[in-house]
Amino acid sequence: MVLFLLVISILVTYCIRNEEKEYLKEHIEKLYKKEIIFMDTLTMVANNELIEVGVSSLLGAEFTIVKRVEADCPKCIYDLQLFNEEIAAQLDKSVVKPVYIVYTGSFQYFKHNILPGITHISPLVIDTLNQFVLKNDLPWFDQRFHTFLLDSMQKIIMLGDPVNESTRELYEQYNIFSGER
Repeated sequence: MVLFLLVISILVTYCIRNEEKEYLKEHIEKLYKKEIIFMDTLTMVANNELIEVGVSSLLGAEFTIVKRVEADCPKCIYDLQLFNEEIAAQLDKSVVKPVYIVYTGSFQYFKHNILPGITHISPLVIDTLNQFVLKNDLPWFDQRFHTFLLDSMQKIIMLGDPVNESTRELYEQYNIFSGER
């Protein structure tokens, strides 16, 4: 009986791993080299208020690193701050521009309850209708696909959060961090 349970456990684990590998492979193939479409006008936070800016003011560097977060997810907000402290501060801004996209169903709630805890993060784009995800057919909840590097044509060339050391090593091939050039 114990042997039977052990074999079942191994088979279930193997099947789950294979399903996970297939899931990841499918999403990576779907997203790699995908052109990301930004709205012509984006809504940003400046001095605790919303302002409209043209997308060209955020893009235009050789690379753009996009970090998308769900405002209602405390871990996501923490990860955003960690990314800002550990990664964005080291980016060579002459080569790469960071763009932070925050999805929130209620800007007023976000403004009063979450925004005060977010410091020194810019540009902070607010997406109250989740248009960025919908327009680009991006995975909605899987955070592994919420950070990516775009080339100058706004095509995804790298997926994953460079806060993760092994992912950062992959990002380093693009010489986007200060001191790498």
